[in-house]
Amino acid sequence: MFLSPLFAGLLLAQTPPAMPTPSAPSPAPGAASVPAQLEPPKAIQEVPKAPRPIVTKVEDNGLLEHNYFGAEIPFSSRLGVDALWIKTGLSLKDKRITYGSWDVKVLKPGREQKHLQRAADLARLIPDALMPQMRAAFQGVADWQLGGSGDFRLEARVVDANLPNTASKLVLGWLAGKDNLENVTWDMKVMDVVSGEVVLAFHHRMVKVNTLGSLDSSLRDWAAAFPKKLLEVTR
Repeated sequence: MFLSPLFAGLLLAQTPPAMPTPSAPSPAPGAASVPAQLEPPKAIQEVPKAPRPIVTKVEDNGLLEHNYFGAEIPFSSRLGVDALWIKTGLSLKDKRITYGSWDVKVLKPGREQKHLQRAADLARLIPDALMPQMRAAFQGVADWQLGGSGDFRLEARVVDANLPNTASKLVLGWLAGKDNLENVTWDMKVMDVVSGEVVLAFHHRMVKVNTLGSLDSSLRDWAAAFPKKLLEVTR
């Protein structure tokens, strides 16, 4: 169809102009810009960790609880310790081992107050004697520190103590039997801070077998000797 120029001009004049596309309003001067709306993050459901199984194995007349160490430990008598286990290949070289106060958990039922008090006293005496010797023996190899953060952590507890009366010690001596002599039993464990894995487990009883000297002095002698033995197998 042919349109005359006059008719085409009339048709264009009657056509409404196209509406402009609306644009987002410009922010007022000084106003903070509003970020684009993002989808809210999806919740991440954590997989709960399986609880550590309870280990029921007990030895040493109830004083050696394997559950304290988190597993059944294949203990053996070595380095002058009644029951000791060290993870194969464990090296403390260039590591920091932290420690704190020792716990007291007397496991033998029916202990009199004097035995409980003796256990509490020895829970202070043993680390006071042992830890300076640890720091000295491992100097230049590993760093043993009270508190703070580190690679490993030492925890310990006294599980029994026996304080016989003076008369039985003087009259009966060793004939009274080791359970009636002055003694102390304690546990120690060294754990990997990241994994919680026990890498060293220790259970020992110190018995005073004669009427000369004191259990305290015997403990100090042991504390001076044991760190050197431990160094030789963990350096």
